Amino acid sequence: MHRHHKDPAELRKLVPKFRNGEFVLKRGRGKDTEVLSGKTERIEAPDLTTQRMTIYCQVLYRQRIGCKADFSTAERWEAVPPPPSGILFEYSWFYPQPTYERLKLESVPNNERCWLCSHENPMHLELFRTMLMTLFLKESLEKNSSLQKWLRRLRDRIVLLL
Repeated sequence: MHRHHKDPAELRKLVPKFRNGEFVLKRGRGKDTEVLSGKTERIEAPDLTTQRMTIYCQVLYRQRIGCKADFSTAERWEAVPPPPSGILFEYSWFYPQPTYERLKLESVPNNERCWLCSHENPMHLELFRTMLMTLFLKESLEKNSSLQKWLRRLRDRIVLLL
């Protein structure tokens, strides 16, 4: 079982490994979910009093998945200009996934999840987006039972209290 972390100082120590790697940011769950993906130029967690980080990139792609998404083959990934001020992500907790050379961050109130992948192992980098998109599509097609939703909310509350 992995251990959830919240301390911005711990995150600051971890993020240099993910510079020049890739990221995937998923906003929302279920229908009409937005997924952003790109190559990180730099990652900053400047303020140690808040649980925030900023991802800067030169190339950014967007895709919508879920029940209301358009799955036409013409526009699966759409190139979008990255914001000059970076992509702000406010996390509730995070944990490293060393087996896959990834770092997962989750924002409970915003219903967002972000994964960072190191560029140091090409095999993990090649599988990164594919593994996550498979996970997202399974989530969007699954009918969540009320028990699953209740367990997810309970887990999130427990993690926030720790």
